[in-house]
Amino acid sequence: MKILIAPWGNPLGWKKVTYVLKDESGETRIDSITTLKALYERYDHVIVLALESLIDLNANSSSPLNESYSSTILVKRKEGFENYESIESAIKDFIKHSLDIVGIKNAYVCVLPTFGSPGGRISFKGMPDDYLSLGLLEIEKILSEIGEEVDEISLDLSHGINFLTSMTVSLCDMITDVELIKKRSGEFIITKYYNSEPYSSEKKSQEYEIWNVYKTKKSKIDLPYMRIKEESQNLIRSNKKDNPDMEIFNNINREYGKIVKNIITAIYFPLPLLMEYFVAEASFKELTSDNLRRLWLKGVSVQNNLIEKHVSLNYIKVYSFLLTKALINIVKPDKNLESMKYDSKLIYKKISEVGNTLIGNEIQNLKVAIEKINSGTAEYKIYKEVIDKECGGKAHKEPDRRIMVAHAGFQSNYLKIGKNGKLEYTIEKERILDLFK
Repeated sequence: MKILIAPWGNPLGWKKVTYVLKDESGETRIDSITTLKALYERYDHVIVLALESLIDLNANSSSPLNESYSSTILVKRKEGFENYESIESAIKDFIKHSLDIVGIKNAYVCVLPTFGSPGGRISFKGMPDDYLSLGLLEIEKILSEIGEEVDEISLDLSHGINFLTSMTVSLCDMITDVELIKKRSGEFIITKYYNSEPYSSEKKSQEYEIWNVYKTKKSKIDLPYMRIKEESQNLIRSNKKDNPDMEIFNNINREYGKIVKNIITAIYFPLPLLMEYFVAEASFKELTSDNLRRLWLKGVSVQNNLIEKHVSLNYIKVYSFLLTKALINIVKPDKNLESMKYDSKLIYKKISEVGNTLIGNEIQNLKVAIEKINSGTAEYKIYKEVIDKECGGKAHKEPDRRIMVAHAGFQSNYLKIGKNGKLEYTIEKERILDLFK
């Protein structure tokens, strides 16, 4: 499945020109007010990112979309927006009508928060991070509902807003990470960035080329582990101390610390057996995508000419939560060598080639140990009794971080292996986790 994400700034300001797109599929030449018309047929689905600040535009009688804007957003603005959902609804109606006018199908619309006062009429107060946080939740919800593996996630940056371009690129990169973890077939996701020549009314020929300014095959996830580990802000927080949902916030933040941080740690180092322990026990109750969005929406106040957000989401923690959720859905926590090989191929290889190789070497050593167990009568043995490579015959009294890292979490003193290939720690998993805090 190929996905194209298109941030839209101010559609009322666009002029009809001739867009020319040349790529491996040939040449497309089309008269339109948007580059998306030339691109969308190359993709299975399009996701338009619209800003909430669209409600603050001025009508433009020369725009082909003016009537659509007047009959949707302008009507609602005159009536007064009841709540944030009514703002989202009006914007989605406008974008969908605009897409119909332009002749674009198979598109989804996400309304994302902004800040400042772009049109000078309405002020938007909130955290810049929320553009990324809500974008992650909204796009992942759409992709999950579609339910197909993603082969390409690309961006049309031609109509975005300048100061949000880098954030949109980051958003695309994080979404690609999550979808790469989900991917069971193929080892990469293609990413392309498109941009058009800047519009100029003084240009003699109103032809504008659409450039493919960037293309890559992403096969590795640049996991921001230290940022995830050291980030002191909670996943969800409120600037109102008397927020009635504070207990839910606390539960969500506790679930994040208990599940997400532990699994991310086991992925990063890598510690596949430890990861399987945590995945087997993982159970999200209040930490869900729907709950995060619902609580954020509940924290938005719409009063006169001020749209203010009292609840904010830490985007790096939303990202690590979505990544963890994807991991949980793909991991087979059977705690045996076959599940370790499966995890290594589908997950660790995408995080670190070194980690993947390390796990492969250790699995091979464990297979040799299991063969020795199978030649005897014992169902299980301590790994150290079968192979002692790292201790020189002297057992460590405590788990050792250096040895754990060097052997992918399989420190022989504290690993029990069975004839059936099943692996178990002989100490509490928390003692191993403590080595990496």
